[in-house]
Amino acid sequence: MKNIQTKVTAQKQITTLQNKVQKVADNLNKEVITIAKGIQHIQTQVGVVYQLNTKDFDAKKLGLIAKKIGDDLEVALEEGVVIFDDYFEVCSTDVSCLVSLPTEDGGLYHVVADAFFTLEDGTQVVYFYGEQSIISTESSAIRMSNNKGFYDTMEIASAIALITIAVSATGGNDDSDDGDDASDGDRTLITGDVNLGTVTGRSLKVQAFVNGTAISGKFIVDASGKFTITLNKSYNQNAIVTLKLTDTTDTADYIDEASGVAKDLNSDLQAIVIIQSSGTKVNITPLTDIAAKIIIKETNITKELVINANIQVGKIFGISGNVTTKEVKTVLNKEGVITTSNAYGQALAVISQFEKDAQASDATIKTSDTNKKIADSISINYGIITNNGIRVKLRVAEVATDIKYKITSNDHFNNIQATKIMIKLVTTDNIINFSEKDNTSITGTVKAGSTVVLSINGRDKNASVSGATWRYTLTNADITAIEGETISIIATATDANKKVTISDTRVITIDTIAPTFDLSLPTTINIATNTPITTSVYNAQATNLEGGNGIIYSLKEAASSKFKINADTGKVTYKTLQTSAHNNDTATIIATDNAGNTTEQLITVSVQDIGLTTSVVWGNISNNDNIIGTNDLTTATLSGTVFVTGAVDSISITSIIFKKNGNTVYGINTNLPNVDNNNTWTLTHGSTWTSKLINGDYTIVVNLSGNRTIEGSGTLTTTIDTIAPTQPTVTLTNGGDVTKDGAIIVSDLEPNGTRAYHLKKGNSKVASVTDETTYTAYMANADETTYLLTIIDTDNAGNASINNNTLAFTLDTTPPNSPIVILQEDSGLMGDNITNNGRLLVSNVSTEATFIVTKNNGVPLAAMTKEEYTAYITGRNRDGDYSVEIAVKDAVGNTSNAIIKFTLDTDVWAPTFSFTDTGSSNSDRITNNGTITIGNLESGSTWQYSTNAGTNFVSGENNSFMLNEGTYEINDIQVRQVDTTGNTSSNIATNTSLLIMDTTAPLFTSAAAINVEINTAISDTIYTAKTNDDLTSYFLKDENQGKKFTIGSDSGILRYVHKQTQKGEHQVTIIAIDIAGNEAEKVVHVSVIDTGLSPFHTNTTPVLNGDDNDNTLIGSLANELFVAGLGDDTLIGNGGTDVFNAGAGDDTIVINDDNLAKLSSNPLSGNLL
Repeated sequence: MKNIQTKVTAQKQITTLQNKVQKVADNLNKEVITIAKGIQHIQTQVGVVYQLNTKDFDAKKLGLIAKKIGDDLEVALEEGVVIFDDYFEVCSTDVSCLVSLPTEDGGLYHVVADAFFTLEDGTQVVYFYGEQSIISTESSAIRMSNNKGFYDTMEIASAIALITIAVSATGGNDDSDDGDDASDGDRTLITGDVNLGTVTGRSLKVQAFVNGTAISGKFIVDASGKFTITLNKSYNQNAIVTLKLTDTTDTADYIDEASGVAKDLNSDLQAIVIIQSSGTKVNITPLTDIAAKIIIKETNITKELVINANIQVGKIFGISGNVTTKEVKTVLNKEGVITTSNAYGQALAVISQFEKDAQASDATIKTSDTNKKIADSISINYGIITNNGIRVKLRVAEVATDIKYKITSNDHFNNIQATKIMIKLVTTDNIINFSEKDNTSITGTVKAGSTVVLSINGRDKNASVSGATWRYTLTNADITAIEGETISIIATATDANKKVTISDTRVITIDTIAPTFDLSLPTTINIATNTPITTSVYNAQATNLEGGNGIIYSLKEAASSKFKINADTGKVTYKTLQTSAHNNDTATIIATDNAGNTTEQLITVSVQDIGLTTSVVWGNISNNDNIIGTNDLTTATLSGTVFVTGAVDSISITSIIFKKNGNTVYGINTNLPNVDNNNTWTLTHGSTWTSKLINGDYTIVVNLSGNRTIEGSGTLTTTIDTIAPTQPTVTLTNGGDVTKDGAIIVSDLEPNGTRAYHLKKGNSKVASVTDETTYTAYMANADETTYLLTIIDTDNAGNASINNNTLAFTLDTTPPNSPIVILQEDSGLMGDNITNNGRLLVSNVSTEATFIVTKNNGVPLAAMTKEEYTAYITGRNRDGDYSVEIAVKDAVGNTSNAIIKFTLDTDVWAPTFSFTDTGSSNSDRITNNGTITIGNLESGSTWQYSTNAGTNFVSGENNSFMLNEGTYEINDIQVRQVDTTGNTSSNIATNTSLLIMDTTAPLFTSAAAINVEINTAISDTIYTAKTNDDLTSYFLKDENQGKKFTIGSDSGILRYVHKQTQKGEHQVTIIAIDIAGNEAEKVVHVSVIDTGLSPFHTNTTPVLNGDDNDNTLIGSLANELFVAGLGDDTLIGNGGTDVFNAGAGDDTIVINDDNLAKLSSNPLSGNLL
């Protein structure tokens, strides 16, 4: 182990130091630091204690390490780093500012310069907690077992570095070894503090003596005033030791309270102490030196003498306790700032003032000399100062000190009993102004017969005494000497018995000088119209002897003025809003100080139409979207152009403010950019301001001023984003590290980001690959080898993801062996690829094959395994044309395939049958043709038919069979076929509606011969054909007959085409056809006769005709011809000569006396009435 150093080596020392620092921290302003990812800089400032926000992380689970890097404090967390700039320079060892870090138990650890250990690589660790790896990875110099914390490590580092410790906790010995070989464990240690005022340097040294003999080397007093002395050997308890403080240089050593400036120690100081068994802690101060000078005057120095002297000196100066051990709190710190002091610190300030007063008359007087004067005037037996002169001077110094440092008035030196002198003053307010300076007297009361000496700010003046009253009138010389000061007045009276009494201190202020206005402020002012009435048009700034404190401002003739003024601040505003431009509004401002002195200032204000604005833009950044990234912050500038309304000159930028979420996080108030002649400005890049911009949304406000009263501003809203995007994850689509095509899966790109691809083929960069498109195109024709792919995302702020996720893979594009596939059984005709067994035989494969099935040129079915395919193809209703692709795939997805096409036929076609629909309708399914024709038969197949609804089947021949006459209900007729493999068609052809087979011709029932009267009208029915079938159609047999006769096809009524005017014999053949198409013929003989009634036929004799129905024909008085029809008709003559022609039915003829009845040759029914 080497090069390990430590300053504080034990937990006890660290704990003690922490307790002290905590008291300091309690008096500092706390600022909580919010933890963010990445690096953030904090500029440390005096008076602030910085604490990490412990709510941001779990201290029990996460790690932390704090290092001293130069003067910076670097705190490294799990996901970020916080750097406190210049911490060890600004805060130093006086703890003027502080960083407090969280501990694992929920407390705080205060980082101080005196507690660290140094690793082998030179790193100074000031604090850590968390897993041991956080230290072990820093250096190999320190190795720790599990659960070692900071305190443990400090102990370990101390033990390791025992022989190489560079400095002790509070000081070091720069002298050579005294030759004593006793170990440190056998020596006595004395620690302590030097307080003259606050120590500032490291040139003071302390050495220990016993009976005038040095018993130690000279040990350095550190910059905080602390020292540690290691005596040459162990000394018993109660040994009397003298400590001597010497100065080794001519440089300043401490802050002198009397002057407030750094001062060099001009003489040695001592402290005489008693060694304590538990360790001795000692103060060395002017008071210990006074006590030492009293002690060494005695010839027999005892423990009791040492203790008594140190206590009595303290008592005289208002200190309760031993001046060698009592805590000291000085009135000034290193910066000369007044602090919260205690009685000891105030006593040291009185000693400093006493020395200053003495040196005013003799510059050669040293600290040791004034200490000896005081020591010689003290009686430790009585604990008083016996020398009145010294006592008075100490009292004067005490008063001055109380006033100077605003200490509650003390009186530690008025210890002689006498009638106390009193001071009265002519002025009631204890302030003498210009009007009072010529006639001010100081008066008071005193014991008659006394003399009075008045000390005015340290200058003695003899007062006149008259009886019990004394008086002193201030002269012009007195006033001049103390002009502008606040002074103390003390009256010292000496009575006739030489007893001295000192008055209480009266403090007065001599101020005869009127306040002075700041002449640098212009008194001719321009403001813009509509400026808010809250805006100051003039800010009166007057100074007096107190720098401006206590000055009251007012306006002359305020009631009539347009303006009003704030009495305390001097801020002048308009009473009402000025909406129109105008010139020369005037006001006289009066400034009155505490003493009553006054002065006046005239201002003139003009209201104009003017205004200022500015643009604000970023410069030197990667893009102009107002999103600023980490790289941008290393170069960024701000600039703008000022836009002026009206006449404005002397344009300047008064401040640049950076706001986050409405709160100011940083402001630039000095070293601001200038506005040039073109009204443009530029804020150059600087880490001082850019380092303050951490992640978030900001508003940048640039405030302007012109003519000293015209104000304006410009703003810019922007986003600071220094967080790198998440590193994209990339994997091969098929997993593993071998791929057939380089296909990858990449995590999503964040919105507005860009993504870059970087590909290496072996060790060579593929320049053409830059993004997803070029990568995909390249990999489509890439060589089989190894590749490295890195993907980097860049967000819209320009932050790039960390390059730590590289994908290494091998490209393998070689396909496996092609499979061989055949039908398991090519049934029927070999080689026709038609089968009733769709199973396949696959060979030449090393991995399980995938079956991709396409049926009837449709959409391919889902990919199947061999077993799934077999289950599918052997299922029901699978017949069809198939294309089956057999695909095999290797481990990375390369494929080979083979395709087989075949027809699966496991069922016989359904046959069809048809018949000829004869008769008048070809769709009524009534026919006289019994031939059933069979269709849709497979080649080589046989067929069967049934006419009794499938009860029995008969084998058919050729392609038809004959159907017997009859009526066939639905499904009575069935036809099926059997293929060559014996498969019977599952689908059977049947009749789906009623079918009638009718081969019987109709039978005529009408007569074969008729008589027709000559001259019968051609509209008269001469014959009606009838058969036994109601659905019969009638036709004449040939054309010649059609020239003589006509017949109704539906009614069978026969008529002549032409009127027969002569008797004759005619023959006609009538054909009757039923609905099935069956025909019958009947020859009818027609005789044309003359019955003598033909005159009727030559006249226009009315004819009454019957039809196919039963009719009643009623005649009139005229002569009429009645012709009965096919039905049973009633013919009624009603007068006249009527002729009745009976018809085919059972007719009745009714005549009366008026009728002359003549009957035709048709037989009558006998119903002649």
